[in-house]
Amino acid sequence: MSWCVVTLAACVLVLLGGVSGQTDCPSACTCSTGDQFKTVDCDARNLTSIPGPLPSDAINIFLGNNNIREIPTDAFNSLSSVENLYLNNNPLASLPPDAFRGLTALQKLDLGECQIGTIEENAFRGLTELTDLVLDTNQVSQIGTIEDNAFRGLTELTDLVLDTNQIGTIEDNAFRGLTELTDLVLDTNQIGTIEDNAFRGLTELTDLVLDTNQIGTIEENAFRGLTELTDLVLDTNQIKSVSLSTFQGLASLNTLNMRMNQLTSLPADVFESTLNLQSLYLSGNQWDCSDCSLAWLPRWLSLTGVSLDASKCATPSLSQGSLVRNVLVTECPGLVSSAVTMAMPSTAAIMTFLAVFFFFL
Repeated sequence: MSWCVVTLAACVLVLLGGVSGQTDCPSACTCSTGDQFKTVDCDARNLTSIPGPLPSDAINIFLGNNNIREIPTDAFNSLSSVENLYLNNNPLASLPPDAFRGLTALQKLDLGECQIGTIEENAFRGLTELTDLVLDTNQVSQIGTIEDNAFRGLTELTDLVLDTNQIGTIEDNAFRGLTELTDLVLDTNQIGTIEDNAFRGLTELTDLVLDTNQIGTIEENAFRGLTELTDLVLDTNQIKSVSLSTFQGLASLNTLNMRMNQLTSLPADVFESTLNLQSLYLSGNQWDCSDCSLAWLPRWLSLTGVSLDASKCATPSLSQGSLVRNVLVTECPGLVSSAVTMAMPSTAAIMTFLAVFFFFL
């Protein structure tokens, strides 16, 4: 009988140990349980490593604002319930392959302000449910430094934040495989050129933010394939010109922001394919209202109903400060002459008509 009691007691201890292993909270952290979730708060605890074991039933884990320098292999291997992981503001420097193995339910990963310079191939492998990836304020120098296939498998990713890094180049197929991406944030980098097909495959992208870079050149096919894009932000760059094909194919574009660049003119029909454009922001450029290169714009604005901000002429001196949208066609003799020429029949045509007319009298 006593043997049975001892055995039963041992079994109870084993069961309790199993439950404890599932729900215990690391001593450096605070754990709270709601109706349907558990939050493990290890934020700002002067941690130098990931504490463990973390509760396997955790949903939200906060590890930000610490001094964690590396992610050990299988650090998160038993955390298949975690949906949100915050590792922001840690000196991680690099992300090795399979850094987040085991986080099969993860939806948001915050790695902002982590001094990350290199993201190795397959760093995010296995994160098949991830929708939000935050990598702002790091030291990524170019999308090429994000090794080929770094984003492989992130088939559900909708939001990618890469602002405030040191990215200088966006190469062809840089975001290959991110077929569900809707929001891409790349502002406050050092991007000088957007190559052809830089955003190839991003067929669901609706918002593209590229302000506060050093963009001087946009290749003709840079935005090719972005048929769902509604908002394009290009302000505070060094863009001097755009071609007729720059915005070709952006049929869903609703808002275009090109404030604070070095534009002086725009070719007529540059917005020919942006049939849904509603708002245009062009102030802070060096608009030249003397050579009639903008004479088409007021009429186009009137016909389409597109709203233009308070963009002003920089030259000539007589027009300086005048609103670009008020540039008058009558002030452009060349354009008026062309219009008259198009509207009036030629002298040869008149003479031919008169000859035929009198022949049949």
